[in-house]
Amino acid sequence: MRVEILTFFRFIAAVIVVIFHFGRDATGFSGVLIAGPQMVTFFLVLSGFVMTLSYLNKKDFKG
Repeated sequence: MRVEILTFFRFIAAVIVVIFHFGRDATGFSGVLIAGPQMVTFFLVLSGFVMTLSYLNKKDFKG
């Protein structure tokens, strides 16, 4: 399974969290600022899924 698109979504979630932490005054963005806490959860769940896929693929190749 290809995880590149999942990695892209992780990147987008991380950028939204960074924008959330800098605030409206520093970035000028206001719409994505309310999604910061949800993006943290999304990033962590997606990261766990990607790590599980990587672990299972490694395990299949070893034996």
